[in-house]
Amino acid sequence: MKSCIILAPHLEYPLRNGADIYVEKISRYLSIGCGQVSLLGTNTLTNYENGTQVAQEHYENSIRSKYWAAMRTLVFRTNYLAEKFLTPAFKTQAEVLMAQRPNDLLICSLTVTASFLKKNGTSCPIIILTENDEVAWFRNQRRHSHNPLQKLSALFSEQWSVRFLRQHAQEYIYIHITEADQVGYEQIMPGHRCFVVPAGVNIENFSNNMPWDGIIRLLFVGSLSVKMSYDALFFFQKRFWPVLKDEFGENIEMTVLGSRPSMGVRQLCRREKWKLLADASEEKLYTQYGRATFAVLPFPYTTGAKLKLLSALAVGLPVLCTTNMKILPGQEFAPNLYSDEPREWRDHLNTFNLTGITSEQRASCQHYASQYSWEIIAADMARKLCDLGV
Repeated sequence: MKSCIILAPHLEYPLRNGADIYVEKISRYLSIGCGQVSLLGTNTLTNYENGTQVAQEHYENSIRSKYWAAMRTLVFRTNYLAEKFLTPAFKTQAEVLMAQRPNDLLICSLTVTASFLKKNGTSCPIIILTENDEVAWFRNQRRHSHNPLQKLSALFSEQWSVRFLRQHAQEYIYIHITEADQVGYEQIMPGHRCFVVPAGVNIENFSNNMPWDGIIRLLFVGSLSVKMSYDALFFFQKRFWPVLKDEFGENIEMTVLGSRPSMGVRQLCRREKWKLLADASEEKLYTQYGRATFAVLPFPYTTGAKLKLLSALAVGLPVLCTTNMKILPGQEFAPNLYSDEPREWRDHLNTFNLTGITSEQRASCQHYASQYSWEIIAADMARKLCDLGV
């Protein structure tokens, strides 16, 4: 497989949301079978060779605010993701990079990125990493928002996405993260060229050496600026937290860690006295993984939380999830729980109230996650692209 350029206008460091982690890991491990992989993010250009970062340059750029991106979407009847991420500075950097390396394989993260390249008439073969079911994502945003402007922005974005996909169904090779995403896109683009490259994890040599002190520590990790994260935390606060707090009192703690917490997330954490770690470093993230008893994934809906699930299991941290997180074969093993019933969460936590999570249980989580290592996944992606003659 030849050298490639990966365009990811959403990617920012430190890596926190699933799309950023996914595209960075794919870039890194795809370079094992390529001459070079160059990853253009929001304000960085990173080069990888043989699975190692060999250089990183910064340029001046920032993504648009949620409000400004939404207003542009309403005015131009376009796509919120395009208005948020496809800034003039990013487009300029992409054009320079493509001009320097016109024969490289071109991979785009998000369909909106491909739309920008199409307008510029590139002749490079184009691969699209869809990241999630974008149409379903906007539909969920529209259904769960109480803000009329947000609903209208989501509607225009959904319509733009459907229109773009139908017009360009056969022009790209689409890579989906889950089979469910593939099915969703197939309904819009019957017969489109595609295959699945699931999210992966790095299996860490990680151990929790904290003696059990009887405190149940729950941890939520994610991009805290996106509505899906706020909706998950709000759902947890309304449905699960009262039962858990009533049962365990001072013996239960909740920590929320992630980038760019919205005002709603900040207010929610302040009101419930949850610990909020905003824009924490990798070191702090792994410290929290080491302290936690369970990762919580309380999503009332989801179109891309599989990486959050695997990231927790990969460090030996079991999960408490809603049932729509049952997305992988064989994932329902102890000490994990997938339930929408607060009392089942309470009863499940009570079984660990005396001993905490054992080292054997943590090892079982890591063993399950090991089948989704990034190196294995990237190698399979390269093989599939070669089979398609790319």
